[in-house]
Amino acid sequence: MFLSTSSLSKSQKNTLHEVMSDTTEYSPYLGKVAIATTADSIKIWYESVGNPDDPAVLLIMGHSFTALHWPNYFVEALVDAGYRVIRFDNRGVGLSSRLLRWKKSEAYSTQDMAGDAIAILDDLQIDKAHIVGVSMGGLIAQDLGLDFPERVKTLTLAMTTGELFGKGLSKPSAYFISSVLKIMAQSRGKMTRKTSPTINVAFANVLNRKRVDVETRALAKNALYEYDHRGGWTFSAAAQHTEAMKLRGGRWDELASLETPTLIVHGDRDPIFGVDHAKRLHQNIPGSKLVIVDSLGHYLPQARNSDLVDPLIQHFNE
Repeated sequence: MFLSTSSLSKSQKNTLHEVMSDTTEYSPYLGKVAIATTADSIKIWYESVGNPDDPAVLLIMGHSFTALHWPNYFVEALVDAGYRVIRFDNRGVGLSSRLLRWKKSEAYSTQDMAGDAIAILDDLQIDKAHIVGVSMGGLIAQDLGLDFPERVKTLTLAMTTGELFGKGLSKPSAYFISSVLKIMAQSRGKMTRKTSPTINVAFANVLNRKRVDVETRALAKNALYEYDHRGGWTFSAAAQHTEAMKLRGGRWDELASLETPTLIVHGDRDPIFGVDHAKRLHQNIPGSKLVIVDSLGHYLPQARNSDLVDPLIQHFNE
């Protein structure tokens, strides 16, 4: 079991039991799925939701998580606002190319992963898109803005940083580190079908800094679907993505030349990247806008969906 069951509310435990007993067919998808192939033959799975004629928003997820960690309610809110939304599995996770017996000699950087995003835009014949990156996805989004500015309408950098372990920046909280250590110890390096829903829900509790009762059912169902149909979460992917951020390093000086309209969104209770990370980005990106969301952790909670989506839509329309 992950983080003893005391980390789960009674409601969450009951919901998990119901999900594990439910044999109803389930699909997490909202739109059309496809595979894009990069110049170096990496396969990138993606889903396009909404009217193809609407302005495109490309969502880039963070460290070792798949496209399904962009909640459907978040995607649907953007579609309802008149946008075509694309979410995808970064290389190493989900249905995109994996290196399960990965070695550091095969390492790739977030700049390589930015090229993966371009392959999706090319596959869909999209010239320019609004780019939204969360956590590690925010680093990839910065690389898109720096290396492919002609393909980017706007940048939104959410719950992210400009450099992993950047000098002078705060480190992940003791609370977060102790929780991760419990994940590693109690999962024993394996993810099983029985434990994956509990792990997904409990980790969401950690990232949100409080229990995510409303989202529990979807989180548990997605975890089972990921395990049964999409390869499940792996420590290999986590190692690959950590190395990708390390290889990138910081591009602070280059950010000063970034001309793409940029919005920075951050929670004041983020247990991974403190608010100082967002403020440093804001200082280094000319003309950027900074929105600090009260009582928000490193998570996209349904109860705060409008607090996150509304600034994005305003940013897209400016």
